[in-house]
Amino acid sequence: QSKAGFLRIVNGKNANIASYPYIVRLRVNSAGVCGASIITYTHVFTAAHCLYKNQNPASITLYGGSTSQTSGGVVFFASKVIIHPYYNPETHNYDAGIVQIKNSFQGYKNIAPIALQDVEVPSDTTCYAAGWGYNNYDRKTSPDNLQYATLQVISPQQCSAGWSSYATPQFICAQQNNNGDVCNGDSGGPFVCNDKLTGATSYGGVACRGKLPSAFTKITLYGGSASQTSGGIVFFACKVIIHPQYDPETQDYDAGIVQIKKSFHGYKNIAPNALQNAEVPSNTSCYVIGWGLTNYDVKITPDIMQYAILKVISPLQCSVAWSSYATPQFICAKHTVNEDVCNGDSGGPFVCNGKLTGATSYSGQGCRSKMPSAFVKVTAPAIREFIRTNVGI
Repeated sequence: QSKAGFLRIVNGKNANIASYPYIVRLRVNSAGVCGASIITYTHVFTAAHCLYKNQNPASITLYGGSTSQTSGGVVFFASKVIIHPYYNPETHNYDAGIVQIKNSFQGYKNIAPIALQDVEVPSDTTCYAAGWGYNNYDRKTSPDNLQYATLQVISPQQCSAGWSSYATPQFICAQQNNNGDVCNGDSGGPFVCNDKLTGATSYGGVACRGKLPSAFTKITLYGGSASQTSGGIVFFACKVIIHPQYDPETQDYDAGIVQIKKSFHGYKNIAPNALQNAEVPSNTSCYVIGWGLTNYDVKITPDIMQYAILKVISPLQCSVAWSSYATPQFICAKHTVNEDVCNGDSGGPFVCNGKLTGATSYSGQGCRSKMPSAFVKVTAPAIREFIRTNVGI
């Protein structure tokens, strides 16, 4: 039933890149395979299944700025590929990925970021998907001109009726009424509602006949529950800010901020954490918390939030383990009894004396706790100034 690989627009209409400057063509070894959406001047959002078998940045380029997928555009080279740590290639749950480029999208004609969706999109809202690709599944024809198609959002219940257990809360579904559909090859491309990026094309029906709804990975934030799947509140991002000195090769300055449109205020079990305002000495007991893998080898993720106690180590001890990677932007800590941070814990809180001291950045291979874990340090001058400049605290 599911046809979740490399979807394209069927029965769409010709589009002009000037109206869709955020869409780019994701190429693997110079062949166009997917779409993607520019969300910052150095990052695009796409589907994880576009990247799952192509995780080497050297094989990936992004092509944008042109209505034609073969001429008139600009080629950008990838520097980093990030796949959602919970992505399931069998069910396509958490079908989200990010590609970072070496230079910048800024300064080019018909190339610009799109704002992220910041509200819940109700059923019957008219949205659109865009991309290049098969406009006829049977003949496998792909247009040179960018295509778009309008779709109506349907309820989660209607989506579940079509897709059963595949229709998880990570997706928003929509359907056309005129035999239009997404189809093989346009995966990862933008799904836009009210001029904001609401999702990335993930999967649709076999042969692209429009008989089943199309599913799009949904852009949201979630909190307020110890369970990562139920009982919490969904928040919508409106802005993404990456530290301007972030180095994807070394992870130095590994700091980012996500802004939401509304407020976390007023919800049960949701509240800010005070920032650390003092140097934390070695041997201080701190903790890390998250929903990352609890077993790296079999890729087990817990539903219930986990925590672990760590002891801060000195900068010298960190440098002995991590050499030049252990810059002043990090504070390091060591686990005991085989506890460690792992895939999916990245970005989560590192807390000392009740204050946010850092965000989980990197650790040893296989999450074996043989190496200390490194956390972006809130009190490092360049990190503290980044927070102050963009948040005002």
